[in-house]
Amino acid sequence: MVANCAAVALLALFAVLPTESSAQATSAADRLWLSGGLGAGKFVGGGSGIIGGAGVTQQRGPHLFAIRAMALLEVAGGDIGDSVVDIGLLYGRASTGQGIVGHRSAAAGLSLLDVSLRGPRRRRTLGVSLAAEATANGSVIGLGLRGFANLNTVRAYAGLVLILKLGRLN
Repeated sequence: MVANCAAVALLALFAVLPTESSAQATSAADRLWLSGGLGAGKFVGGGSGIIGGAGVTQQRGPHLFAIRAMALLEVAGGDIGDSVVDIGLLYGRASTGQGIVGHRSAAAGLSLLDVSLRGPRRRRTLGVSLAAEATANGSVIGLGLRGFANLNTVRAYAGLVLILKLGRLN
């Protein structure tokens, strides 16, 4: 059920990204940036916490390639609960407008997760990472929001992060 909803949401995001002629897409400068941020996340089935993430992204025309790491730490009533560290490779599509504009992207990919469940139990698993973001970009700095989810068999989760981007953005 969660996987079906996430897949439909990601397809909808791809559908609303602007399409541009191939001449416009190839004339857009390649972009490369580092990003990082903090926010809130929730495990599917309960438990919420603090999430942090960082990554390196390259955009070539409308094509987006990213290496991202996320870490979610469940906090409930002052107690530390489950945690997950997720490292993923993603491919997606992105808007190619120039100047201080709203940059939008959606991406999906595979990730490796290290999940620590309450107590000494740890598990590693593969997951499907989904991400969508909207930022306002200057030439070297951007600020925005990234929504994300990771679907896996051990501890699926989702959330929202405020991100800062630094690099070649236009």
